[in-house]
Amino acid sequence: MVARAACVVRRTRADAIEALVVGITASVLLFVRIPQASRNFWTDDGAFFQDAHNHGVVVPFAHFYHGYLLTLNRALAAVSAAFPIQRAPAVLFVLTGITIGWCAATAFLASRPWIVSLAGRLAMAASIVALPSFGRANIGSAAFLQFTMLFVALLVLLHENDSKWITANSCAFLVTVGLSSLLAVALLPALFWRAVHRRRFLSDAVTMSLLAATAVQVIAIAVGQPARPVSHLARSLRAVASG
Repeated sequence: MVARAACVVRRTRADAIEALVVGITASVLLFVRIPQASRNFWTDDGAFFQDAHNHGVVVPFAHFYHGYLLTLNRALAAVSAAFPIQRAPAVLFVLTGITIGWCAATAFLASRPWIVSLAGRLAMAASIVALPSFGRANIGSAAFLQFTMLFVALLVLLHENDSKWITANSCAFLVTVGLSSLLAVALLPALFWRAVHRRRFLSDAVTMSLLAATAVQVIAIAVGQPARPVSHLARSLRAVASG
């Protein structure tokens, strides 16, 4: 029993070191691929920065963007807004790189049950940064992080490692995804599969993390979304329906 516990401790320590190396490498690789991203804002990143710069740190978190909340983007923009505008793009890119590193490290850890070899898991993690993308803004922009994180979230839901620190990382990752993208609802089938496969639901912290965060996103949209003006076509249809 003692020998088994010692083996688990060593494996956990090795996992932590390997994941840290993978995350740092992915962040560096991102900068190597698109170093110019540190000199300007990409796509919608400027809008998030402007909102944080004009309204402060807290208020923008309640603002909807294209219909839903983007908590992670707001958090990164809030940090970058604390710096002079000349340095803000570089700060935001560094934060984006750190998040990409988190995605790569989490993918590396989550793929273990079904990718046995170390080389295979490294390839899975590296694919997040190394594979060609439709425009480098896809991997260099904070606005597109939600799509990368959705892919990694699927891996997290499929993995079965019950290590406490890996579970804690998985929960934090899924909460971030749920609060940052309405598309997290597309993961509900995988969530259901996990609950059935593991034969537990309420006691599974990973499952409940994504479910709770997604519920917050949906409720916020339902309750807090500002009313949109009624179009002329909609008014005409209502008039016809009412006779």
